[in-house]
Amino acid sequence: MLAVRARRGLAGLVVLSALIQAIDAVVDATTGRVSLLPIVLVFAVAFLIGATRLLKQALWKAASWRDSPALPGPQG
Repeated sequence: MLAVRARRGLAGLVVLSALIQAIDAVVDATTGRVSLLPIVLVFAVAFLIGATRLLKQALWKAASWRDSPALPGPQG
């Protein structure tokens, strides 16, 4: 996705990965696997930082997730 310059789509996938890591952290905390908790949280934060750098905007602002103006379609 980075090669075709689909940064918004890639950032969405990275945020999804961060959400999965956060859910995994909750599962690890509730099942008693507390030793894995710091590693999982580090991955979640790293994914969120990566997504923020991809979008070059703060993820918590709604403007970073709005659609950009539509590109004109093929002529003909």
